[in-house]
Amino acid sequence: MTDDSVLGDTSRRRLLLGVGTGVAVAVAGCTSGNPSGADRVPVRGDGDADVTLEVYEDLNCPTCRQYAQTVFPAVQTNYLTEGRIRYEHRDFVVTDPPDQTGPARRAANAAREVYDRHGNGAFWEFTASVFDNQGSLGPGAPAFLGGLADDLGFDGGAVEAAASNLEYDDAIDADMERGQALGVRGTPSFVLDGDLLSPNLGTLASDLAQELDRALSE
Repeated sequence: MTDDSVLGDTSRRRLLLGVGTGVAVAVAGCTSGNPSGADRVPVRGDGDADVTLEVYEDLNCPTCRQYAQTVFPAVQTNYLTEGRIRYEHRDFVVTDPPDQTGPARRAANAAREVYDRHGNGAFWEFTASVFDNQGSLGPGAPAFLGGLADDLGFDGGAVEAAASNLEYDDAIDADMERGQALGVRGTPSFVLDGDLLSPNLGTLASDLAQELDRALSE
């Protein structure tokens, strides 16, 4: 990708997304086409803020891990610590094989169990640990995810069961359907106040900051 700008209006968003051009340019590093928008979602920052950033992620996507570890800390420092925006996690499972349940969906279910049992802070702590240990996700994902939860002081047995039984698939599918309706096709993807962004991967941190600052100034 060579374009280093973020979309500033609807027509530029359509252009960079490749709508009607035959060329797809997007931030997503992992792509698929699957359905989901749970009303109850993990939130950071100020839940009542006027500006909302939805981040669509797959916990088994390497590009999502890169975003979480190298770009998100600046978003947290500059926009969440002082509660300037509402920041939502949305599940968008794309790395599992087609029509199969793989480690990505199991990880999403495990994280939802942590969220339901232990709250927002626990959810973000758990997903950070999943990203840190992403290379260990595999066929034994439920037991591995339960072990991660135990290590963090959460209910590992319940987390393993949720990952095995796919207890939160409805919520995950709801997020995916919501994302698809907004134009999300891969991960990580960013929706700012209902508009899909297409920042450049190479300048993601500055591009996101530019769009957030614009939204906050309006």
